Amino acid sequence: MMARSSRDNLKKRQRRVSDIDEIVLSLNAKGLTTGEISAHFGQIYGASVSKDTVSRITDRITEEMQAWSSRPHIQRELSASEAHRHNGFRPQRRPWSA
Repeated sequence: MMARSSRDNLKKRQRRVSDIDEIVLSLNAKGLTTGEISAHFGQIYGASVSKDTVSRITDRITEEMQAWSSRPHIQRELSASEAHRHNGFRPQRRPWSA
């Protein structure tokens, strides 16, 4: 069983990406073709995953990522302290504070 990574960027109540999806996406991001990914599963995990299945996984996850990235963003007013931090203002540390 593979450990879950802390980099899951999913919406609330959205189902989690499976371990197989994570592996396929990682290998695809490294530039491996669907055939190479399919062969990797056979060599490393002893599992038969067809090129078509790899392609469907990458297509589905890519569509989900595009939908997530094009979601509407909520605009809000910044508080005075947030505006100062946003504009690069950093309060000086007092010499007596630890």
